[in-house]
Amino acid sequence: MCAAFSCTLHLIEPMGFEITEKALRRAGLDYWEHVNVYLHKNWESFLQTRPERRMIFIETGGHQAPLDFDFEPGDLLVFGAETFGIPLEVMEKEIQKNRAHKVTIPMFNRGVRSLNLSNTVSIAMYVAIAKLQKK
Repeated sequence: MCAAFSCTLHLIEPMGFEITEKALRRAGLDYWEHVNVYLHKNWESFLQTRPERRMIFIETGGHQAPLDFDFEPGDLLVFGAETFGIPLEVMEKEIQKNRAHKVTIPMFNRGVRSLNLSNTVSIAMYVAIAKLQKK
């Protein structure tokens, strides 16, 4: 997705996957060299070095759907791990500072906890880009 849309990718450790040449080859990521990637040791490192832009947390429990949210150029879309999401303390701190918002992809079956990460990224990125192109 990041290669296709020319977006920068920030990865925050710990991650549930490895970024080794072997792992990239196995995943079929032959376009990896076209992705601008930053690797952060932890959330604190990311927060200290991130560009001064709004963070849009794509997470369960938000009050707005992507279609209803007013995306701005330069917004950082932030996705958590499938297993535990974005740390609550990170979200609360950034939202209190008025530097972040929480957006949720609506799901209508209460028995489904969340969508997988790749689907969530696809939906959120497409909606954000489509809305920004209309501005």
